[in-house]
Amino acid sequence: MECGLNIITAITTLPNGMQLVKIGDSVGVLSCDNEVVIQPIYDDIELLGGNLFRLRLGNLYGLVDEKGKELIPQQ
Repeated sequence: MECGLNIITAITTLPNGMQLVKIGDSVGVLSCDNEVVIQPIYDDIELLGGNLFRLRLGNLYGLVDEKGKELIPQQ
């Protein structure tokens, strides 16, 4: 994410302290230290129990952890 080119239109603090950010129609996740963990390119991101995130891009779903490590590739 480059500074000045993208405008965050919404921020939601998640129960784990991380932040779900919306830029235009896309969403991503920032860490508690405001570092980009999941790039804001997804249509939807859902926090599952603990620190797992389900990502949706179009009709494809995947699973990543709180560090952005892919656990289940989008399919």
